[in-house]
Amino acid sequence: MNENLTNEGETVDYFGIICHGTASVEFQDQSVKKLSVGDTIGQCFTAEFTTEQSKHLYTIKTMTSGLIAVLPLGEIKSEIRKNPEAIGKLMQVAANKAFETVYYNIHGVDHNPKVTLPNNGQMNKGLRDFFFKDPSMRAFLKGVDKRDERIII
Repeated sequence: MNENLTNEGETVDYFGIICHGTASVEFQDQSVKKLSVGDTIGQCFTAEFTTEQSKHLYTIKTMTSGLIAVLPLGEIKSEIRKNPEAIGKLMQVAANKAFETVYYNIHGVDHNPKVTLPNNGQMNKGLRDFFFKDPSMRAFLKGVDKRDERIII
């Protein structure tokens, strides 16, 4: 136990979902949050559709023994061609968890799940336009069918 899953300032190259066990999120040696079943690691990097290794802002230490489902960031592009619907759902989980992380970092409290974000056609068009301005996003989606593209966005 007390194994580091991530270290502050070091790279993270995977998206992980805690399937069993607990972990502690620490910032500058201070515990700021407890993670348990269903919580994720690397969600912000995954939600950004990046395959580059990025520096993690927190140290995450195990509190109890457990199990983590891991998807290496470098494999997302190949997996999306094999099973776009499943990866689309995983990306949705990552985006929702990334939103919760940012909300927690700004407000210091968990997001109320009863308050939802509106999902409409104009918002989808805006998201598509936003993402396709980014050359790395265009490269990521190169070769993906239009019908699969909407699952991702």
